Amino acid sequence: MMLARIGIAALIATTGLQAVSAAADNRGWYVGGEIGYADADIYVGEYALKDNIVGIGAYGGYNFNEWFGLEASTFHSEDLADNRENLDSAYLFTLSFMPKFTIPIGSKVGLFAKFGPTFVLYTEEYDDWRRDRRRWDDDADWSETLFGTAVGVNIDIANGIQLRVVYDYVTGKLDESSDRWAPVRRVDVDIARAAVGVHYQF
Repeated sequence: MMLARIGIAALIATTGLQAVSAAADNRGWYVGGEIGYADADIYVGEYALKDNIVGIGAYGGYNFNEWFGLEASTFHSEDLADNRENLDSAYLFTLSFMPKFTIPIGSKVGLFAKFGPTFVLYTEEYDDWRRDRRRWDDDADWSETLFGTAVGVNIDIANGIQLRVVYDYVTGKLDESSDRWAPVRRVDVDIARAAVGVHYQF
């Protein structure tokens, strides 16, 4: 809930820049990187992992005109592991490919929304797991393509360089996707993320 308020406040605040002169969201290719803060709830069977996490990502796409484009983005979290027995590390990875719709506000600011398929991968790595009276160093993966949504703002800060603030959300069930042992067959995830990025418009 707090992340949603931050995202909405950022969008409202940036609309005050509409009087600045120069070109709005440009046509063509763009590519950039971002750092984000996510509120992630992950349910592995009866165990609930709830954490606020930092992660990095990359994004890029093509704007066909000032209001429509296609964008791909990735996010990789920091280590999520806590004090659960034998859990050495845990990570979230997302990859999305979505249509993006932009509304120019003034000359340097564009509000955008996007929605579409988001591939989500959750990985746990175990240390000294005992099974059949033997020791195993193993991991387990859960993944699924879910439906994600995002809203954000682009701000043109220099020639070809744009700053962005984005809030995205994805939720759903991930199925066990590795051939190795896994503690459960299905994992529930709920991920809300706010990120700041910089990209170059070619």
